[in-house]
Amino acid sequence: MKRIYIYIVIFIGITFVSLAQQPSKSDLEKQKKQKQKEIQEIKNYISNNKNSQYQSLYVLQSLTRQIYSRQSVISNLGSQVEYLENELINIEDSVVILGQNLKHQKTKLAKMVVGAYKNRDHYNKLVYIFSAASFNQAVNRIKYYKSLAEQRKSQLNKIKETKLILSDKQKRLTFTKTDKEFTIGEKESEKNALKFDRLGQSDVLQTLKGQEKDLQRQLNDRKKSMAQLDHAINDIIKREIEEAKRKQREADAAEKKKREEEKRKKLEQQKKDGIEPKKEDEPKKDLPTHAAVDPLTTSFAANRNSLPWPLSKGLIVSSFGVHSHPSLKNIVVENNGVDISTSPGSTVNAVYKGTVKAVVKIPGLQQMVMVSHGNYYTVYCHLENVTVKVGDNVNARQSLGSIYTDADEGQTILHFEVWKDTVKLNPEDWLGN
Repeated sequence: MKRIYIYIVIFIGITFVSLAQQPSKSDLEKQKKQKQKEIQEIKNYISNNKNSQYQSLYVLQSLTRQIYSRQSVISNLGSQVEYLENELINIEDSVVILGQNLKHQKTKLAKMVVGAYKNRDHYNKLVYIFSAASFNQAVNRIKYYKSLAEQRKSQLNKIKETKLILSDKQKRLTFTKTDKEFTIGEKESEKNALKFDRLGQSDVLQTLKGQEKDLQRQLNDRKKSMAQLDHAINDIIKREIEEAKRKQREADAAEKKKREEEKRKKLEQQKKDGIEPKKEDEPKKDLPTHAAVDPLTTSFAANRNSLPWPLSKGLIVSSFGVHSHPSLKNIVVENNGVDISTSPGSTVNAVYKGTVKAVVKIPGLQQMVMVSHGNYYTVYCHLENVTVKVGDNVNARQSLGSIYTDADEGQTILHFEVWKDTVKLNPEDWLGN
């Protein structure tokens, strides 16, 4: 009996370790639903913009993003199937062990019942008890009979408990098998959907091939606008850095002047007191000093992957970085941030508390608002109406203005960037889900 219990404990331990090494079913399901939600948002965007020539490149990028998300869902479902297969193996093994344990418990109980039957004569029990040589021996014999009764009762309870556990495992086995079959079917459906996504991507690609010159012109115009934006941001940040250095130099000079004044007063006091001034060691050269780390820089950095979105609702249609198109050789999209499609009239909000450093009009990007968060900066472009001014302190989720909508092209897209000093960062690494 002890050996069987040891096997059960070992089995449960191995099962726990094996399951702990992979994401739980609920975690996988949560990730899958998040990706499926993203896919649906992309499908809605594509449906609303598939006839727009200007947005055809955005549509293609969105389709590519949708395909990646679909592949992620398929991979997720594969992991779920693997998880369920492992769970099935564990449950089946558990059912076998519990069955063996139940059989052993029933055998043990049967032996107890047979033994009790053979000694069922109540008179013989009394004779056995009263024939004891001493009172203590009689008490021990009473305890013995009581112990036998309790053992039978305990064994019966163990059998009932094992039956309940076994029944629960068998129900879970049936449920898990059904869940596995459903998940396999869902995975096949996603694979079929992926085929349609790729057909749609191919159709858009064919359309783009006939518009390559127009696209190149549009991208060149965008490149000029982005260059102006880049230049403006760099100038602002460099001025900020120089201003911070100037303030630090002034602080260092003031500190040095303060030390020299204290030294002078000390020497004067020593002369008044008739004390011969001691020759002090040559002062050490001041080491380069740096401004203390701004607490706002630290708190902003601590919110990586959890900053609120600059829009209450939106879909990233162009991601960060340089994207060379695999089929259109001359088409290269370089993005210093992300482009987020949203509804007309949407409010643009600050993603974190900070100070407004710039409100600038840039051709092709409408109005740009730049907010500093210590050594970090966030940039918001394509604003139509701005509700803040340079020097304003803003809080997270505070409105900066409303988004611009191009009536001719039907596009409402926010261009959003994140910088640390003069280094461009991927905004998707900073925004929450």
